[in-house]
Amino acid sequence: MKIFKISANVLDIKRMMSSPLLEEINYRIETTKESEEETTFKDELQYLISEIGEESVRQFKKELEDIGIHLGIYKEIGIDKLKNIEVSRGKRYDIKRNGKYYIFDSWVPLESLPEI
Repeated sequence: MKIFKISANVLDIKRMMSSPLLEEINYRIETTKESEEETTFKDELQYLISEIGEESVRQFKKELEDIGIHLGIYKEIGIDKLKNIEVSRGKRYDIKRNGKYYIFDSWVPLESLPEI
């Protein structure tokens, strides 16, 4: 079992976001209030991060990746371990930033954030 030490909360994450991304999340939350399945900020952020490759969120791709790295959703992987990852197609990593490689690790860091 992994133990995550995160000093962030949802408010900290909101401060990192651009106005357009924050507006998109708030819009998505508002539209669910009319249905029986209301969502939270964390639910919508998780959905958008999971849809990074889709056209509908492409404008937020780098920002969402940076948030995912900051939270620990994506973990850095060394080049030696990266070489040992076998894939049938596509890349061996999810994100490359400043010569560092990151792969998806877990939603736990996001899920464990306290709501405000």
